[in-house]
Amino acid sequence: MSGGLSASPRLISEFAKTSARCTGLLATLAAFAALASPAHAITIDEAMEIAIRSHPELKAEMLEAEAADRTVGAARSGYFPSISFDGSLRDERTERPTFDRTLTAREYSVTVTQPIFDGLATPARVSEARSDAEAEAFEAGAVRNDIALEVADAFLGALEARKRLEIFSAQEARARDIFDKLQKRAEVDRGLRSIVVVGRSQVEEARFLTLEAQRDVTLADARYRELVGDVPGELVEPVPPVELVGLDDDAALARAEAAHPVLAAARARAEAAGGSKRVTRAALMPRLDAELRARKGDNIEGITGRDNDYYAGLRVTYQFATGGAAFYDLSAASYREKAALARVYDAARDVRLEVLTALETFRSQSATHAVLASRLAATSELVRVYDAQFVSGRRDLIDLYFVLSEERSAARAELEARFERLRSAYALMAALGDLGPSVTAAPSLDDDDR
Repeated sequence: MSGGLSASPRLISEFAKTSARCTGLLATLAAFAALASPAHAITIDEAMEIAIRSHPELKAEMLEAEAADRTVGAARSGYFPSISFDGSLRDERTERPTFDRTLTAREYSVTVTQPIFDGLATPARVSEARSDAEAEAFEAGAVRNDIALEVADAFLGALEARKRLEIFSAQEARARDIFDKLQKRAEVDRGLRSIVVVGRSQVEEARFLTLEAQRDVTLADARYRELVGDVPGELVEPVPPVELVGLDDDAALARAEAAHPVLAAARARAEAAGGSKRVTRAALMPRLDAELRARKGDNIEGITGRDNDYYAGLRVTYQFATGGAAFYDLSAASYREKAALARVYDAARDVRLEVLTALETFRSQSATHAVLASRLAATSELVRVYDAQFVSGRRDLIDLYFVLSEERSAARAELEARFERLRSAYALMAALGDLGPSVTAAPSLDDDDR
């Protein structure tokens, strides 16, 4: 082949030196990465657990859940008696026709009150507090689910960036090998020297893609480090769970409606609103308490000596009029209960829509990856055949570079489709509400915080 542009020996020499320096830099970076990476290959589940144990937002949610759980005990205290102590010490001046004196009066009393009937306010408060605590726990589970999905995306992003760098580095090495062969043949056949320009452009393009992939690795590692708290070492590529492959719409919806933490939290909030309404209604009922009181008094009304009395009995309290406050409170509580029930339906609708969208995305990404994987296999086989034909002189270089470019494109598309399929799988698990470690893997609370 003759004609076209020819490359000067000086340009070829400079390009070779630059390529050698870049290759040396790549080797140095790879060595540092190997030293920094831990011996243990981390899985995506381990990365989720590490991030969840140290995530501040989830720790705050767990503390809120612990605080809400304490209110259950406070509400339950209405079943038990209360003990109160009252005491006074004062000076009293008594003026009478026969004497005028100042005496010190002392009075102490202890009262024990046992609630007998409070309009069922105490069981309603216990129910409200327990439902609130459950809602806080479910909301912590929802946060854990979201954090796990975010970590999964960061994990897959870091792993995909590494895979992309491996592919482009291998393709750069192949392009450089073909370029070296081309240079040797151009030394014998002067008509091939114009093709050297094409070979150099292919090497430069492959080098550009490698540098771009290195940048992507750095950015992906930074995001992973911020979420997980450690520099990513060797990462194990996950496999989508088998049960997701044959999951149909009805089974997915039933699974999400039964266990999704967002929907469970909305239901618990509705139950808490019902308990709050019952507490408000109890204000319209009479209250019955058993009381036991012992009082000790000295120098009462200026009379020297003891003045003690004891009391045991029942006390009935009923508010006949409150200015309408109790009725307005009950009406407001009824509206809040209806609003909480409406939020349950809204949360259920959002969960169903999210599940159906995630399920269809996973199916689409799975089908796309299957097609692109077949395309990559066919393109790789074509490159192998063209390379062998080029070495034997039966195939033109332009044809070989064309199929190399097709292989590069197919490899990149297959890699992106594979990881999009993985992302869609974890997004589907998050939509189902069961992504991430169990609640026992949530961040532990310090003793000082309890």
